Amino acid sequence: MAVDAPVIVETAAELDSEDWVDDDGKVGENEGFGGAFVDAEMEDIAYTGAASVTSKRLVPDEAGKELYERWKALVPSLAPPLLKYLDSTVGKEWARSPASLISECSRGTDCPITTTTVTALFFAKGFLQYTVQACLCESACHVLVRNGLFPTAPTNPRQAVSLELLDLFLALTERSSDAVTAMATALNTTYRNRGFVAMNSKGKRIKEPFRKGLGYALQWYDCARVEIERLKDQAVASKFMELFNIPSGADSKDTPAPASRSLTMEDLGVEECHRILQLRCAACFGGKNFGRLFKDGADIHVAVDANFNHRHLRSAGTSAEFYSPHFFIPKEDVDAVGERIEKQRPRKKPRQIQVPKEAIDSCQEAHTAGTGSTVKTSLEKFDIGGLAALVCRHDIPLFIANVDTPGEQQKYAVSLIEHMFLFLPRKATVVALYDIGCVVDRSVAQYELFAPGIAERIRFSTSVMHSYVHEWSCQLYYNPRFQDGLGLTDGENVERLWSRTRGLIPVCRTSGKHRRVWLIDRKLRMIAKELKEELGSWISRRLKKGTAAQGHEAQQILDECKIDEAVLEAQWADQKSAQTSLRSLAPKRLKTHLGNILNIHTDINELESTIEKSLKLVSKGSLPETCRPAISNLQTQLQKIEANAQSLYAAINIPDEFPSLRGVDMEFIRKLYLIREVKSSVQRKATSAFWEFDKLDRATGGKDIALGTKMHQHVRSAMTKKTASLATAIKRYNAECQALAAIAKAEWNIPLPEPLPTSMAELKKCTTLMENDVRDGIRAMLRLKRCTEEKRRLSWEANNMLRWYLRELQAITAAMQDPIIPQLQLELEEVLALKESWGTPLVTEASYDIHSRSMLERVQGSQLTWVPVAITDDSADGGGSEPSNLTDAEGAVSSTEAAAIYGEPLAAPSAEEVCLGDLFAEQEDRDSADTPVPLVYKCILTWKQPVRPYSVPFLLCLTQPIRTT
Repeated sequence: MAVDAPVIVETAAELDSEDWVDDDGKVGENEGFGGAFVDAEMEDIAYTGAASVTSKRLVPDEAGKELYERWKALVPSLAPPLLKYLDSTVGKEWARSPASLISECSRGTDCPITTTTVTALFFAKGFLQYTVQACLCESACHVLVRNGLFPTAPTNPRQAVSLELLDLFLALTERSSDAVTAMATALNTTYRNRGFVAMNSKGKRIKEPFRKGLGYALQWYDCARVEIERLKDQAVASKFMELFNIPSGADSKDTPAPASRSLTMEDLGVEECHRILQLRCAACFGGKNFGRLFKDGADIHVAVDANFNHRHLRSAGTSAEFYSPHFFIPKEDVDAVGERIEKQRPRKKPRQIQVPKEAIDSCQEAHTAGTGSTVKTSLEKFDIGGLAALVCRHDIPLFIANVDTPGEQQKYAVSLIEHMFLFLPRKATVVALYDIGCVVDRSVAQYELFAPGIAERIRFSTSVMHSYVHEWSCQLYYNPRFQDGLGLTDGENVERLWSRTRGLIPVCRTSGKHRRVWLIDRKLRMIAKELKEELGSWISRRLKKGTAAQGHEAQQILDECKIDEAVLEAQWADQKSAQTSLRSLAPKRLKTHLGNILNIHTDINELESTIEKSLKLVSKGSLPETCRPAISNLQTQLQKIEANAQSLYAAINIPDEFPSLRGVDMEFIRKLYLIREVKSSVQRKATSAFWEFDKLDRATGGKDIALGTKMHQHVRSAMTKKTASLATAIKRYNAECQALAAIAKAEWNIPLPEPLPTSMAELKKCTTLMENDVRDGIRAMLRLKRCTEEKRRLSWEANNMLRWYLRELQAITAAMQDPIIPQLQLELEEVLALKESWGTPLVTEASYDIHSRSMLERVQGSQLTWVPVAITDDSADGGGSEPSNLTDAEGAVSSTEAAAIYGEPLAAPSAEEVCLGDLFAEQEDRDSADTPVPLVYKCILTWKQPVRPYSVPFLLCLTQPIRTT
């Protein structure tokens, strides 16, 4: 019986065992089998000698596996009563369950009844005891769920948690992290403050009476909700398949099988993305036009990256699998891709790449992710080293994989991208942005990394933030700001995903392995849902702060530089051609070789000096004549060293790579290379110093906000340091120029570098150091192109969103005709509410409203609404005019006369009353002469047909006197 007083709960065992509790004290799926109020089933398999247990079990025993199997068998059967209860509480207050919960068995007395006392936890009521009557037809768990309580054990539960409390807790944990211990402790504290105290059979307070039971209820209730979502999506997806004839996931045979790779979108013969991807991002995957060229930006932009903070301790253990994740791809798929890549390594394809090999080698060495052998985490302590994710350009996660190798191997990016291609149409093209996109692109060009038919439809690029640490020749080809068609896509989407999931790092590190998957997957579901609802805001922000603001700034720079765009295009083409050629990297190769040769020449000079001094000493008699054979040996050795130096110089092949340097002295070449390095240093220092000056000038001129005293001092201090460093570099450069001019010969016909001015004002105008106008003009030109491309892509995405919106409405409306799955009305309302957040300057909210009304009208039929009735007073002077086709009926009384007869003005009847009174009311005979004359209301009934897109509203006006009684 339910009571409103403190309850003393008798338990079957003490609840202080440490069975399978995670290291951080949270409830994991593999924690102890005891409950807060120990359930009968849990009590049977609980440890009898918990005090003797000294180590934590890392894998589940048979009892644990059996318990999870019973839960997995129970959860699908709980979905129908849970759906029914949730549907009955939509828009209402949570109903209080009766004191006795009885089974709704149809067999009556023929079915044996069992009675159980269950303690239920509520959000505001405390914990109450209920009597539950169950039978063979309806178990106690089903009776509890039907009454809004979720059990903490699959059979014979003795504790339950209200759905109201579980819904609140799940919503809280989705936006923070797993906090079962904190929630259970706070709940117990609240109960105690109100006089609800949980005590054991010895009359002592239980330290943690709710933690384990609340953890079990939370975990399996979420699984039940996932089952409900699956049923609802299956109902909508089946209609989606019928209406549009595309794979929708309604049937397992319609979904590609990633593990077997036996079914692909090409086999299905469709021209649209799979419903799985459309549900995750309608902007990227909701369209129908695929096959765009890479120069136009391709069809889809995704980003891929790994994170080694989401690790999992081996000591945290694992348990029986209880949850099928939505975002994780199977480990078997990743391993299969890794094995295929290893088999392909020896077989290199003879294919030329755009960027020189030396540049990509340098990029690979500069990134820890460049080589898969780089150890980022110790797999002795961790069994999972991190996560690798694939994210669309709107930051919505698509797929994710566990990293189980010490380094970031290419198999993770390849397997994620390959898995996505299973759900894409045969013509779809993709641009993948990756920190080491240049390295992966070279591997794809040299080896068969992808399954057949994918390599031709994908192009790699680097992310914007990481691209600036790549070689300049690499940036020219892989930086998204320099690639045609990529717009303002930055490729840092995965980094933003890691930022949103950082709260799970400490929690998941010590949780059970499968509970970790559940927590991460649930977090990704929430992130994907929220970001999907904010797609309209994302597009509006990109239009305002991206294409509009940056485009305007770029256009201003182009106007100020006053250089024709054709000239800028030619300069940019020349720079790309020069920087991506093999000759552009020759100075770096020469640096090592020239250093070796110069070292040999130093040794030669020292040896020559030693021989010359020795011969002089022998001639003077300071050394005996017996030393001459040794000096002759040194001379022979010197000749061999000089021959080796000449061979090494010939191997450098300077005359072939640089014909203009044929016959030039080695010392001149060395100084020329040194001057090149010094000038590059001067350019970097000058650029930094000019930026500080420009920042101060903009603030002084009012273009930017005032710096303030502290910031002004900081800028001045930075300027002073950089100016001194720049002056030193210029001084060294000018000295080297003079030294080079001293050893230069006219027959070499090599132009000599000119000294640089030491004044900052003159240096800023020096064209031999840098051409600022051309450089700024090229950057502005490229930025303006990217803004134009971004606006075009945003228009595609806005149209994709509208298309998906209408088709999803149509599918849900069709599914609502089937009463088997309730709560689809909520799904319809959620989709309809998207028009408020998806409205953009490209596709406004009014467009969504008009199209959705037209679509719903076609599906549900026209919905006619009554318009208000207006009474026309034609008795007063200057009164309202009557329509020309209306005539006064005999005996009609005006509204003024009616007020005199009845003592009060008459309110206008509703349109329904007028129409129904005319159709169904009968005129009554008047018995006396003084009976008021019946009134005649003159009204216009107007039916407005709902406005359809691209059509003119149709109005139907009926004007006719209607006599009422």
